[in-house]
Amino acid sequence: MPTLRASYSISADVLLRFNALVPSSERSGMVQSLMEGILASREKSLETVAKEFATHPDFAQARADSGLWDATSSDRLLCAAYSSTPKCSGRRRRSDGMTSYAATSTYST
Repeated sequence: MPTLRASYSISADVLLRFNALVPSSERSGMVQSLMEGILASREKSLETVAKEFATHPDFAQARADSGLWDATSSDRLLCAAYSSTPKCSGRRRRSDGMTSYAATSTYST
């Protein structure tokens, strides 16, 4: 993986102490290790919250509502995908309760 240079504002006292105690050949590696540790901790925290949302019974209604929103936005995106055609010919309520859009294609080649 390529490396990048970055610039961060760090307290002068902390940076002077860090530079005094950590040899220059180890600084980048140490900063990277610290960043990786923080990232792993925060990612684990987010994964824990996501897993709880996905499995805890208290969030069942929110999950159901989320699924409905996802389906609705997908239907509208499908209709928008056909916007270069005359129009989506209309909304239809499907047997599963979702809305679908019928699109007419009039492309000529």
